[in-house]
Amino acid sequence: KFSPTDIENAKKYKYNGSDDSICAKLFLRKYWDYLIQYFPLTMAPNLITLIGFAIEVFSFLVSFLMSDMLRQPVPWWVCFLNGISVHVYQTLDNLDGRQARRTGNSSPLGQFFDHGCDAIVGVLEMMKVAISFNFGNCSETYYFVFLMSIGFFFTAWEEYVTHSFYLGIVNGPDEGLILFACAHILAGII
Repeated sequence: KFSPTDIENAKKYKYNGSDDSICAKLFLRKYWDYLIQYFPLTMAPNLITLIGFAIEVFSFLVSFLMSDMLRQPVPWWVCFLNGISVHVYQTLDNLDGRQARRTGNSSPLGQFFDHGCDAIVGVLEMMKVAISFNFGNCSETYYFVFLMSIGFFFTAWEEYVTHSFYLGIVNGPDEGLILFACAHILAGII
């Protein structure tokens, strides 16, 4: 339960972030800036977030069921689906903030929704990597997913303490997701 003070502080929250990613500087920002012009101004930023989230959940469910709950390898097309869906998610996850700024609809609730979806997708994506690479239904897979997901916790904690969301020159949301998309596709090819 949130106290009245918590609710008032949430209303005053202002996002403060920076992304020094090499890939973002070289090509991702140009790509995202190009794509955002094709989204209607009437489209809510949270709808963009929700569509990306739904695509990732769908991809995870297909992967999980096709792998018989991590007990067997998945067909090549599932790996391709995983690679494409993580790329689409990464793209939509960056377009939602652009849409919010473009339409003047930025809000603390929108950022909370975006980062909440990111937290869930982070775990689902690690599971999809385990599925694409056929890690199997074992304790090592659990440790892999758990340990890799800790990074999101520490990033959120850093933002809470410093009041700034900083992404370094090589980071998970940019280079990491590109690497995952390529790894899924490569697993499908191999």
